Amino acid sequence: MRLVPDDPIADLWPRVVEAFAHYGKRLRSRPGPERTKLIEKRLADGYTPSELLAAIDGYVWSHGGLDREFSNGLTSGHYARPETTWKAEGLDDRVERGLEGGRWRYIDPRERHEQEVKAMQAAARERVRLAREAG
Repeated sequence: MRLVPDDPIADLWPRVVEAFAHYGKRLRSRPGPERTKLIEKRLADGYTPSELLAAIDGYVWSHGGLDREFSNGLTSGHYARPETTWKAEGLDDRVERGLEGGRWRYIDPRERHEQEVKAMQAAARERVRLAREAG
């Protein structure tokens, strides 16, 4: 398939490749005919190119990243591709989650624990301060 310069898919596809690359997924430099039809269908459904890009981030958010193991030994990254990201079922949710959250960032469990401990300590200090003032 030859991409035409003013074609919305020609403008969108390099950004799609870049978005998937951010999460460690490689796509071909050009969409195949099935992916072209999928994009055309989603654009005809009223989704904007920005919303389709946000759906990629939303897909990753909904899976808590692409490295989490499923029970059958596959990772969520195994299924991360345009066909699953842009399927009609749940696309609105993936777009919304991507627009709200932006790019997903892995947070190390130790870092998360440190943040939770700091929050609990701050809450305890506030309770002590309020008790002293009341007291």
